[in-house]
Amino acid sequence: MLPTGVKETQLRESNSQKVHPQPMEEATNQTPEAMEALISKIFMNISSLKSAYIQLQAAHTPYEPDKIQAADKLVISELKNLSELKHFYREKTPNLYVFLLKTLA
Repeated sequence: MLPTGVKETQLRESNSQKVHPQPMEEATNQTPEAMEALISKIFMNISSLKSAYIQLQAAHTPYEPDKIQAADKLVISELKNLSELKHFYREKTPNLYVFLLKTLA
């Protein structure tokens, strides 16, 4: 059991560190057209990534080192593009992103 003075100090400290969540309207202030465009870009990027990966697999049979390196660079490029889209989304909708992470966890 903690002395009364310690309890009061802890309560004051916890009250000064309150979390004030942002309204969801601020997080979703993008137009539906912008979100549709972003989703469309994500699907196009994933399709390109799948195509690049198929090229990488095809370069292994028969083994062709030059084609493997070219296909590998293409896969890396598509992964970077997908990562950029993810970072763009996180920057534009940080509150929504945090909310989705918490609800999916």
